[in-house]
Amino acid sequence: MSHKGFAGSSGTTALRITSTRLAVLHGAPNQRGLRTSFGIKLVFGLPLPQYRLGPCVVEPFNFTWDSNGGDSCDKHIGAGQDGGESPRHPITKVLGWRKRLESEEGLTKVQIGHEAGLTKSRITHMFMMLSLPKEAQEYLAALTSPQAIQYFSVRRLKVLAKLPLEEQREEFAVMQANCARRGY
Repeated sequence: MSHKGFAGSSGTTALRITSTRLAVLHGAPNQRGLRTSFGIKLVFGLPLPQYRLGPCVVEPFNFTWDSNGGDSCDKHIGAGQDGGESPRHPITKVLGWRKRLESEEGLTKVQIGHEAGLTKSRITHMFMMLSLPKEAQEYLAALTSPQAIQYFSVRRLKVLAKLPLEEQREEFAVMQANCARRGY
């Protein structure tokens, strides 16, 4: 059995374990034994403590890590491969959360973050996208290209959200042009 540790994406450490076992099954004394050899490769994801998630088997199972929320580990960027659902930008989650906050009395962002397995700071950063101009929010919600979704990351947009409204529009237009130039 061999194992290697390596850093995974989105705050995980993964452990790769490869095992090959030889099983010998004995038959009757005059029959040869049946020999079976098999190998199993497992990759375990070990999330960082602040995510409050337990370890999970990453491979050989279909698994994606949600850097934008913990309730699937990337239903947004990783979706569409097997589930038929197209990838969506994280702002779609935030827009849904905003509707829940408006409709469910007493619901807080902290509760939403706890349900989604996100820290308070991550929820705050994601909700900052709601301060972007309405046309930017609509553009982001319509994105389906994984590369474009990654280009318009929450980290990049939270910096943009801190600017005055007119500067946000100008900078977002520049980001759109750069994204189009790159072919996303």
